[in-house]
This record gives sequence, C-alpha cells and structure tokens, in this order.
Amino acid sequence: MDPGDQTLGLNDFGHWKVEALKRFLSCRGLSSSGNKEELIALAFAAHTMKIPPKQSALEKQISNNDTYTNLLKISQTKLPDPLQLYENWQDEKQGMRHWPPIFITDLTKFLMSYESEDTAKQHLNQYKIGKAYQYFKSEWLKEVYYHPVDRASLYCFLRAKCTPSQSLRSDAHTAWICCEKVSGDIKSAYCTCTAGYEQTCNHVAGLLFRVEYANKMGYTSCTSSKCEWVVPKEKSLEPAMIKDMTFERSQHGKAGIDIDASQGREEVQQVLEEQPDIDQGIYTE
Repeated sequence: MDPGDQTLGLNDFGHWKVEALKRFLSCRGLSSSGNKEELIALAFAAHTMKIPPKQSALEKQISNNDTYTNLLKISQTKLPDPLQLYENWQDEKQGMRHWPPIFITDLTKFLMSYESEDTAKQHLNQYKIGKAYQYFKSEWLKEVYYHPVDRASLYCFLRAKCTPSQSLRSDAHTAWICCEKVSGDIKSAYCTCTAGYEQTCNHVAGLLFRVEYANKMGYTSCTSSKCEWVVPKEKSLEPAMIKDMTFERSQHGKAGIDIDASQGREEVQQVLEEQPDIDQGIYTE
C-alpha cells in the first residue's frame, strides 16, 4: 500500500497492518524493525517528510538513460554521444586553438544553473584551493581532446580522462563538457563517476579549470614557440612511506611546504595545525 500524493495523518497509518507498514518503510530504504506503534510513527514521519520510494535497479537505469539523453539535447539540437564518437578527436597540440573561450564567468553561470548558491560558491572556491584544482595541478586530469561535432554545428565537445582520487589504480573516469564554439557558453556536462549525472562533480570541475586556465593564460591563441603548455603524462604510482612524502598546499599560486615526517607524529601534526590550508590528502614523492 502506498498513499501516493494523499495527505495522511497519524491515525490513518494506525489502520494499516504491520506488513503494509514494513513494506512502506522498506521500499524507502528505512528500517522496518520495531513494534507496530514504532512502525506507525516511522511511516508517518516518512510520509510527512515526503521521502520517495527507492527506485529499482531497472527504474534507476531508465531514469539515468533519460537524463543522459537530455544532456545531449541542446535547444532543438540533438547531439551525438561523445562517449560513442571514436574519430575526429583532436589532442591539445591540434585542438587547443579551437577551444571555446571559457572563462570564470562561464563557470559561474553554469554552476549557478545546477546548484544552490552555497554549493556553487563552494565549487567555485575549489577551482583555486580544492580538489578540482589539484586534479589539474597534480596531472590526474589527463589531456583534453576537442571534437567539433561537425563544421556546421554551433557546439563542440571537450573530453578528458581523470584518475579517481579515492582509488588511484582504478580505471580513469571520463568527463566531457558541451559548449558553444563561439561564446564558450557551457550547455551540459557529464562524468562516468557516480556523481556524473549531476554535471558538477570535481572531475568535470577539473576539466573546466584546465580549459579556463588555458584561455586565461592565452595558450589557446598562442602560435609562438615560446608558448609552453605541459600535456599531462601517464605516471605510475608506487606506495611510499609517509616520511618520504611531501605535503603541499592545494591553494593556487603558493609553494608547497615540506614536512619532515621522520620527526614523528606530534611534530607533523603541529605543522599541519600551524598551516590549516594544507591539503593533507595531496602529496608528491
């Protein structure tokens, strides 16, 4: 039994059988243990809080497929799936001069469209001092590839692989963004990570940061041999002792801070407390 959009009171749930109450709670991922009075209270609270039933695996897959399809519908244009495009991708050496003019204003507009103001501000802050910046700085975000879709298209794709931060030896995530070629207006984004359908995961953020940085520094329009742009390389990661690691600030524009871990736990903790903006999860060997 499910009340749907009906408004039910505590007494209404009191007329339900125990099995019905348990089904109501279980399908919402809530505990269904307890006596009948407790189940009634839990069911009423869940109904009042409008906790929806959890989707089945099939329902979730269908929902995700619909969401992904909508990401490829820009205005009245249906774009191809960039994950299924295997030809005509241009690496940074060939394609950077075609990169759209994406700047911080474009990032702000895009994030504000899909997130609350506080969350958007947090993400924008991370472009300079958080994980998104570290994906770029530490070269976990790999080379960015450009695809024009076709000559007549107003839109293009930018795609890159990114090493997962929680499991560095796992397969890399693939992030892409779709934007207007001329204006740099970001239309949609996706990543193969678990948060990819939200369009604003840190892998997408890292990709946007790299493109924004290239535009800001003039690399996208540079034709001189003096213009230097480092393409991220594949690198192996070997286990290391904490005493052999160098902890660095994640903040853009500030030098790393060496910590001699051999001094002991207390000395290391003292340094970290004195420098609270050190990202303790980022290190270099």
